[in-house]
Amino acid sequence: MSHLGALQGLSELLHLDQLAHGSLCDDAQCTTLRRYASMTLTNLTFGHGPNKTLLCSTRPLLAVLSHQLASPNDDLRQVTASVLRNLSWRADSASKDALQQTNVVQSLITMSMETHRESTLKSMLSALWNLSSHSSCNKATICATPGSLEFLVRTLTYKSESKTLSIVESGGGIVRNISSHIATRDDYRATLRRHGCFQILLHHLRSPSLTVVS
Repeated sequence: MSHLGALQGLSELLHLDQLAHGSLCDDAQCTTLRRYASMTLTNLTFGHGPNKTLLCSTRPLLAVLSHQLASPNDDLRQVTASVLRNLSWRADSASKDALQQTNVVQSLITMSMETHRESTLKSMLSALWNLSSHSSCNKATICATPGSLEFLVRTLTYKSESKTLSIVESGGGIVRNISSHIATRDDYRATLRRHGCFQILLHHLRSPSLTVVS
C-alpha cells in the first residue's frame, strides 16, 4: 500500500473532505470516511519510520489531524489521536518541527480536557506524552493552556473503569517531561502545590507499577 501511494492518497482524501465539508462536520458518511482513512494511516505508521516521516512532511495532513481532534464524534477523535501518537513516537527532527508548527500539541491538550471517554483520553494523553518530550516549546504550550496543569494532576489519580494504569502513566509521563519548564515559573509550581501534586507523586513511589513515576 505504501509503495502504491496509499499514504498520499489517504492524506489528500482527508484534506479534500475537510475542505468540502468542514472540520466539525457530523455527517455520518463523512465521519465514517475520515475514521476509516485515519485507521488505515494508524496501521501504516505503526513502527514504520519512513511512512511517519513522509506523512509529517505533508503539512496539510497535519493541519487536518489537528482540526479533526475537535470533531463531535468520539471515535474519530480517538483514531486521530492514535495517528498523532504514532507520528510522534521516536520522530526525527524534521517531523518534530512539523508537528510543533501545526499546533497539534495545543489541540491535544485542549481536547483532552474536554474528553470523558476513557479510550479516547488514553490515546490523546499517549500522543501528548510523546510530544511533550520533543521540545521546550511544546512543554511551554502545555503549561500555558488554561487549566492544563490542574487537569494533568487529576490524571494522576484517574479511576479507570478498565482497571488499568494507562492514563495515570501517561499523565505522569507528561508531568515528568514538562517539569523542567514548570521549575522556571513560580505560578506553575504553586498550582501543583495547590492541587497536591507532590503528595500524589510520593504516594506513587509506593506503587507496584514503577512506570507511573518513571
